[in-house]
Amino acid sequence: MFFQQITLAYRRKTGVLRRRWEVDVNPLDSAETAADLLQSLFGLEGKVVVVTGGGTGLGRETARLFAGAGATVIVADLDVSKARHVADEASVAALFEIVRDELGGATIFVNNARIYPIKPLLEISAEDWSRVLDNNLKEAFLCTRAAVIQMQAGGRGGRIVNISSIASVHPALKG
Repeated sequence: MFFQQITLAYRRKTGVLRRRWEVDVNPLDSAETAADLLQSLFGLEGKVVVVTGGGTGLGRETARLFAGAGATVIVADLDVSKARHVADEASVAALFEIVRDELGGATIFVNNARIYPIKPLLEISAEDWSRVLDNNLKEAFLCTRAAVIQMQAGGRGGRIVNISSIASVHPALKG
């Protein structure tokens, strides 16, 4: 358990008066779920979150946590059966137009979509590699740029979360 220290300081004619209270408040003690903890720490009601790569895995769980904490979540993914496709400029523009027009604009953007062919290096074609670069670099750039433009236009700022993989320094496949 920890103590949240609240310090109030204000000036009087004679100087600075400081008051300090120690309050027995621990969000971990009162939260029953991870979503409860996120809500108590970050107050996600009214936030609009766009999660790329949110159709499966870590992206899906990230989207679920944000939604469970009160945010409105838009999932974008390469697999159109699971979510909205974001690999090209027109798709990115359409995605963020919908977010702006229907929800007032993104306040949080989670850049999670990443791919890599599950095969040895010598079996990866130039087409496979182009797809990796388009998804992992171009899509990340296009979506981040669109999110920043929307956050600035909304006048309230926002947050961008970039998720990467340990595979960049510790590849699983040899060959």
